[in-house]
Amino acid sequence: EDIIREVYGVEVEVRKHPITGSLYVVPLSTMKSRRAAKTKMRVHVICGGGTGTPVLRKLVMEGFEVSVGVVSVLDSDYEAARALGVKVIAEAPFSPISDEAYIRNLEAATEADLIVVTDAPYGRGNLRNLEVALRAASQGIKVGLLIDYKSFPSTRDFTGGEATKLLRESLKYNNVFVANTVEDLMRGVNLKGERAEPRLTSEASRL
Repeated sequence: EDIIREVYGVEVEVRKHPITGSLYVVPLSTMKSRRAAKTKMRVHVICGGGTGTPVLRKLVMEGFEVSVGVVSVLDSDYEAARALGVKVIAEAPFSPISDEAYIRNLEAATEADLIVVTDAPYGRGNLRNLEVALRAASQGIKVGLLIDYKSFPSTRDFTGGEATKLLRESLKYNNVFVANTVEDLMRGVNLKGERAEPRLTSEASRL
């Protein structure tokens, strides 16, 4: 319980199923430190592989209205989103993003004030997540790339370079910026959704 509380920021109770004997977790409440007054800013997080969990926790604690997509129901980011009470667009395990999930993801992204793209591994199955980010960027939605550009092509791109190409395309828009840490991301866009100083895009030239 202490580990879950520290990682996900929620109070939980671990119970034993009366029939199967399996342990399961019941979320009780969010952290008391979460701000009572929410901001009016919507943030959509494109993540996976656990890379979104610290971002989700920080955004929720800061009072943002958060959504997540598309992630597998077996992904730890899916579990984190559910535990934090965040709207999540999910897909079946080991399945590529379906047209239905893609459309729902695009709708959530275009309704947001900011889209955050994390340093998740991108393969053929979730490449459409980056397509959503690019499409939203072309419509003027602010996009923060929380990605290590130095290592992304060799450690995160499993599409033969297509994922890297999509990120390069997105960086052509002035409303897209790069953040190296969650703290940089929070400084990158203030509560009014204004873009930060261009210094956050310095890593982009390495892609």
